[in-house]
Amino acid sequence: MCASRTREDPADAEVQAVLDACRGWPHIRRARRTIEFSTDLSESPLESDTRLAFLRAVVPGYRQQVEVVDALGIVRRIDFLFGLRAGVE
Repeated sequence: MCASRTREDPADAEVQAVLDACRGWPHIRRARRTIEFSTDLSESPLESDTRLAFLRAVVPGYRQQVEVVDALGIVRRIDFLFGLRAGVE
């Protein structure tokens, strides 16, 4: 449905149908914009808010939900990774 999505979601057609049916409703444009920024990589509302803040601030070069190995060899997943050394969890 949108370029931000990482894979095709079968629910996208259903969401589009609902948006089309709600044409003219108050705030429907805001709903459309919100969906355009959606991604299945944001696993919580706060991650979505953080991603939107990064987009608004034009923060470049981050990746979401990246597995990293710590000094003890434990594999962890970080919400936002910048380069190889900085992350946001």
